[in-house]
Amino acid sequence: MILLTENKSQYWEEIIKLKPRLITSFSPINADKLRGLPLKIILHKQAWGKQPIPLPPQWEVKSNSKLHAKMVVGEKGVYIGSWNIGSQELHEVGIITHDTNIIIELAEYFNTLWERSN
Repeated sequence: MILLTENKSQYWEEIIKLKPRLITSFSPINADKLRGLPLKIILHKQAWGKQPIPLPPQWEVKSNSKLHAKMVVGEKGVYIGSWNIGSQELHEVGIITHDTNIIIELAEYFNTLWERSN
């Protein structure tokens, strides 16, 4: 499935369907829909400390100055694209897949990034 940000409500609906657990390049400003979920989030180092709202206690957050990847790894699928999840950029595109091999591979990649982050 291809997602375009002209329809943010569709983006959020599809992201929620993934049952997200691991997220990179995330902006919690507009992410109320994810607040009840236990998440591991890696932010770019420059974004760290600039968050205007308190983060939920069930979110584990690290930062990484070399991070540019934008992905959501969930129990039911993955999103890969240009959207900083939760931000208000206007022209973005992403792909969602439910392929089990891709879910496993990106979860492993996320865990590698997690170990390299602080």
